[in-house]
Amino acid sequence: MMNSARKRKLRVIPDGERGSALILVALAMLTVLSLAVSGTLFATTQTRDVARYEVYKDEFAASEIALNKTYAHLDFLIRNNLPNFDSQVAALTAPVLQGFDMPSADFVVTKTFDGVDTPTTGPNAFMPMLTKRFNVTARAKQNFGKSLSYTHPGVRLAETLECTWQPLHMYAIFYDQVMEIAPSPLMRVTGRVHSNGALYIQCGAQLDFQQRVTAAGNLYYGRSKDCNQAAHDADAAGNSWGGTTDGSSTTSDGQGVVNFTTDGTANNLAPMKVGTSYIDSRTNSWLTTAQSRWNNFVADRSMGVAPLNLPIPTGVSPHVVIERRGGASSSAEAAKLENQATLRIIRNPSTGVIEGFVGANGASTPINLTYPNPANPSQMLSVVSTSSFYDFRQQAQVTSIDVDLSRMRQSMTTANPIVPSNGLLYVSNDSDGTNPNRVVRIVNGSQLPVPSTAPGFSVATSDAVYVKGDYNSVWSNTNVADRPLSMVAGDALMILSSAWSDGYNASSNTSTDSRVASNTITNAVFLTGNVPSGSTDATPVSGRPTYFYSGGVENYYRYLEKWTGINHTFNGSMITLFASTKFRARWNNNGNIYNPPNRLWSWDTNLGGTASPPGALRIVTIRRTSWSVS
Repeated sequence: MMNSARKRKLRVIPDGERGSALILVALAMLTVLSLAVSGTLFATTQTRDVARYEVYKDEFAASEIALNKTYAHLDFLIRNNLPNFDSQVAALTAPVLQGFDMPSADFVVTKTFDGVDTPTTGPNAFMPMLTKRFNVTARAKQNFGKSLSYTHPGVRLAETLECTWQPLHMYAIFYDQVMEIAPSPLMRVTGRVHSNGALYIQCGAQLDFQQRVTAAGNLYYGRSKDCNQAAHDADAAGNSWGGTTDGSSTTSDGQGVVNFTTDGTANNLAPMKVGTSYIDSRTNSWLTTAQSRWNNFVADRSMGVAPLNLPIPTGVSPHVVIERRGGASSSAEAAKLENQATLRIIRNPSTGVIEGFVGANGASTPINLTYPNPANPSQMLSVVSTSSFYDFRQQAQVTSIDVDLSRMRQSMTTANPIVPSNGLLYVSNDSDGTNPNRVVRIVNGSQLPVPSTAPGFSVATSDAVYVKGDYNSVWSNTNVADRPLSMVAGDALMILSSAWSDGYNASSNTSTDSRVASNTITNAVFLTGNVPSGSTDATPVSGRPTYFYSGGVENYYRYLEKWTGINHTFNGSMITLFASTKFRARWNNNGNIYNPPNRLWSWDTNLGGTASPPGALRIVTIRRTSWSVS
């Protein structure tokens, strides 16, 4: 009975219901299978994408190597002042990278601009610069591994490189070291000023800066610690220097008015002094105060000012530019003015004979330094002679090679012109470096011997150089814009008036009253060294060294006469790149060496373009201005 009852409870499932169940099971299995396939496909796609991204990254890095190589090559060329810049850039090739293809068609350097560009913003606003721009494109394609399993174009990177050359003479005053300026009488600086180090400013009366002033270090009112005995006394007593790293003094001995331009003109000036205090790098909120007070026409390192790069190899002293050729690396040799000069006048150290050579890169083709007198052809005249006279600052008798520029000009009318074809003359008296009292003197230079093949006339020497009388004060017409461009470069620079006598001596002419100067004009870019502020080697009885002043910008020229009430008119640019190595006598204002002139000094507006005197140095920069990837 029980089994019968159970049998009665069992229900037979109809065929239709059985089919529906199978469909549900099948659907479930299909869903699971689809999810599995999708997961597999997703994993496969993800793996593929990761692999392709790895290829992309590698190709990106390879293309970036090509761009970086190009940047580094251009940087090396301009910083080392190497010749044939354009042809060397054109000869660039793609780097060889194992595992990547980069054929010549995929590595292209194209020059897009070559000329003068004048930026309207930034620290170089309105300063014309010789500019070259290059578009660089590089496409790298991986040629191994998973990159071969699919079609891809590689990664193409592009950037624009801008190279600029800015003549140093665009600055009225340029120092590649600490700059100090502390004039007693009124002084106006009419052009731009830059120091690659700290800048120390003070004055006795008034000092006006009528153009932009920049310093790659800090900017201070007062004396440098290196020349201020009182500053060192304070330091020894444990007093603070205001937390500065380059040691500014907290006191000054000049309480005059220092003004900076607010708009790049002489019309709108704002003083450095507010109330009883001077605003400088030690001032709280200096950055915002300076920017608002002078509208960014005064800037130091806190505002992003960096040292300007000279075309001199890294680690090499700028003094190399005036040194004798030989004994240096190829890049340092390229910077030497002797290797650029096409006329060299050299004292033979073995014979003492003054010899002439023509041709650049130290060519040794002799040239006779005499020519027939046009008024009397049987008489031979020389463009050089020798003299001896006493230097009251050096306290030494010096022997000079006198280069007569009026005779050089006269020789140009004869069959034997004695002038440098490119306008750059190099002279060496202390040719073997054994006697610093062998010097060079330029005489009769009121009108320069500018050859038709040159933009001007320049003289360079590794010796101390004297300029006697007017220099570049006369030219073919009265148009100032046509005044020839000129540079004079030497280890130290002395200005002698035409009233100077070689008969002055240490016994009879100790007082400057017996050495009275006459009005003198010098129009040129001057490049020289100084004796930086510091301390004497000897220790006085007090137990302290004696600190001395470099003389500052106001004593850039080393005078040897009484210039009181006498004008020294100067139009040009004043460049200090190094410490003098031959004339090391420090500045002294005791009145027995010189009395200062009326300083009628101005920056020469003719130097405002990219036209330069022969041999002029240029600040070089390279920067990346745009970048793209495709």
